[in-house]
Amino acid sequence: MTLTEQAATSIRLPATSSLPTPPPGIKTMSFETESSDSSISPVLTSCISLPPSPPSTPAPKVRKAAALGIRKAQRSKHHERYCPPVFRPCKYTTCRRRMNVLLVDDNLINLNILSQTLRKHMPHMIDHLELAKSGVKALELLNIQSYDLVLLDIDMPILNGIETARHIRQGSNEYDVLACNRTIPIVAVTTNDSADWKRAYYDVGMNGCVSKPIAVDILKKTINGVLTRNTRDQLLSA
Repeated sequence: MTLTEQAATSIRLPATSSLPTPPPGIKTMSFETESSDSSISPVLTSCISLPPSPPSTPAPKVRKAAALGIRKAQRSKHHERYCPPVFRPCKYTTCRRRMNVLLVDDNLINLNILSQTLRKHMPHMIDHLELAKSGVKALELLNIQSYDLVLLDIDMPILNGIETARHIRQGSNEYDVLACNRTIPIVAVTTNDSADWKRAYYDVGMNGCVSKPIAVDILKKTINGVLTRNTRDQLLSA
């Protein structure tokens, strides 16, 4: 006997070898070997058959969005780049550059209210606000600094608003102003807003009138009007 045959004989299992007895309730199935060589015993003559697994629950069907009547939002590039609009009323943005404004009032509270109103509601038009507590102080500032607009109180001591406006327009040896300030718009801010008072403002060269207490819409409209119109007729028609 050769070594190969001895090795094959040493690992050959007897045909009558049996597997461990399965537990009760477990069936066994027998398999026949397909080999025609009776000298080779099958390794397994039977295997354990496990009971069938219970049926699984089918997955729920997902209905399409179209079937449910749901439409996907289709956003264009414009919507994706959307940002909240910035409030800039077109009627009051005709002034192309920001202005230096002179506020004149002998009442400090009125000055603060007027300056805060301008900064809050017209920041796109205001570059600098200068405050003067008297007509004399206003004329001194107009002699050393150029301005784009003067908001002038009427009832003031020493020089009232009408006298201050007359000095601005006509000039004098006592109160002189820069040449560029002689033609700047002047708006009266006062409680004296009757037709007779407006005629007096017109006669000394003022351009507009805003009544106290100040209404923001009227203030915007008046300032825009005096900055964009060459005529002062709106003072009499307002």
